[in-house]
Amino acid sequence: MNNNTANHANGSFIVNHNDGKVRVGVLSTSHGVLNTPTSLIYTRRGGPPNLTPDMLKKLKPAVSGYQLDVMQFLAQPSPTTLKQYGAGAHKFLCMEEGVVLASNRDPVMYEYGGRPANDTSVYAMIHTGGRQVTVEGYMDVVEALQPDLYVTMCDEITADVKKKRAVSSVTRTTKWLDACLSLQKARNLSALPLAAITGGALPELREQSAAAAAQRDVAGFALCGFGTGEDSCDERQALLGAALSQLPETKPRFLAGVSSPAEVLDAVSLGVDLFDCGYVSQVTGAGYALTFPLNPDERQAAGQADAPATASGDAAATAASTSAQYQEQRGADAMKMNLWSTAYRLDRRPLVVGCSCFTCTHHSRAYVHHLLQSHEMLAEVLLDMHNTQHYLAFMEAVRGAVQAGSFTKFHSWFKTHAEGEAPLEQPPNMVQGSRGGLGQEDGEEGKRAAAEAGGSPGGSAPATKKQKWTSV
Repeated sequence: MNNNTANHANGSFIVNHNDGKVRVGVLSTSHGVLNTPTSLIYTRRGGPPNLTPDMLKKLKPAVSGYQLDVMQFLAQPSPTTLKQYGAGAHKFLCMEEGVVLASNRDPVMYEYGGRPANDTSVYAMIHTGGRQVTVEGYMDVVEALQPDLYVTMCDEITADVKKKRAVSSVTRTTKWLDACLSLQKARNLSALPLAAITGGALPELREQSAAAAAQRDVAGFALCGFGTGEDSCDERQALLGAALSQLPETKPRFLAGVSSPAEVLDAVSLGVDLFDCGYVSQVTGAGYALTFPLNPDERQAAGQADAPATASGDAAATAASTSAQYQEQRGADAMKMNLWSTAYRLDRRPLVVGCSCFTCTHHSRAYVHHLLQSHEMLAEVLLDMHNTQHYLAFMEAVRGAVQAGSFTKFHSWFKTHAEGEAPLEQPPNMVQGSRGGLGQEDGEEGKRAAAEAGGSPGGSAPATKKQKWTSV
C-alpha cells in the first residue's frame, strides 16, 4: 500500500496502491471522483454520439467522467453564448453527475495540420471551418465551460514531423502553458490545469517538454500528440516512458488518442491514469460489438457456453473446419464481432452471452444486424450501450488486477488473447440446444445466409476510410 497525495486548489489526487509503475488512485474534484485508471466518455460537441443522459445512467459500472474538446466550443455555441447561459458544461450539457475534462483535441477526428501554427496561435479545423486559435481564445472557452480539469493549449504535431518542427512545438507548448496559467490566475478560474506535453517521435524532446511542465504549478499532465502515426507500439512505449520519467508520481497523467484495450494496458503499465473512449466510438460507428473477455475465467466460461453440444471423431474435425470458415465469413476477431455480416441474420443470441447491458438483455444479434442493414440509427444506439458498458467493465477489471497485485499476469494474458487467439465461438447453425441458440431449421437457413455473404469478411459492411492515426 502506498499513499501518495497531490493537493491542488479545488481537487486532489491520491495514489492508493502501486504495483511497480502501475497504480490505482482517486482523483477528487468539486463535481465527483474518478477511480483511476479509467476512461472518460467520448463526446462530440459536448454529447456522446449515440447515447442520451438517461441511457448513460443505465450503464454499470456507472459513468464517472466525460471528455470534451475545447476547440469544438469556439463556435456554435460560442464562449459568449455559454457564458450567457451561465452554468458551464455540467448543466448546459447535462453532465451534473460526472467529472468533466476539457482536452485540446478530439481523439477520433484530428483537427490539426491544415495550416502551420505560429508563435501566437494554432490552426484548428472544426465544424464551422478552419481558424487560428490564440491562448486568449482558448482560455475563453475554458472559462465558459467551467470544466473540472482542462488541458493547456498545445502545439499539436504528428509523429512524422521533422526535428525542427518538433523543437518549435515544445517551445511553443511550454510558452503557452505559462500563458494559460497566467490567464487562469487573472480570471480566477477553478478548473484544474493539466500541462500539455509534446515532442513528436523524439524521446529527448518528450523528456524536455515533460521536465518543463513538471516545474510548473499544475494539477497533472496531458501526454499529447499520440495516436498520430507512431511506427509501432514499442516506439509509443518508449516515447511515453521518456515523458513519464520526468513527471512526479503524485500527479495524474492523461493520454488522448490512444484507447484500444491493448494500448490502454500498455500505457497503464507505465503509469498513465486517464484515457478517452474514442475507441468505443470508432468500433460502434463501424458496426462492431466488443466481445473480448474481461478475465481468463470468463473466457473459459464463454467457450464452454458456445461449444457444440456433441462432436467426436470426424464430426469434431468437421465442426472445427466449419467454425474456422465461419469466423472468416463473419468478419470477427478475438476482440469484436462485425454485426454487418449476414452470418448473424438468424442468430438469436445476445451480443455477449451473460452480459447485463440493456442491449444484451433485450435484443439479439439478428435484430442489431437487421437494424444495420436497414440503416437505422437505433443500431448504433444499441451497439454503443453495449460497447460503452463493456469498456467501462474492462477498466474496472484493470483496476481490480492492479489492486490484487496481478496486473502483469492480466496484461500478458490479454495481450496473448488480443494478438493471436481465435474466437471460441461457434457458428449459429452448429449450436443446438444451447441457451439462445438456433434449431436445425434455422441452421440450414443460416448456411444459406453465410453463403450469401460470399465468404467476404464483414459481409455487406460498407468500406470506411481510415486515417493513419486511428485503429479499430
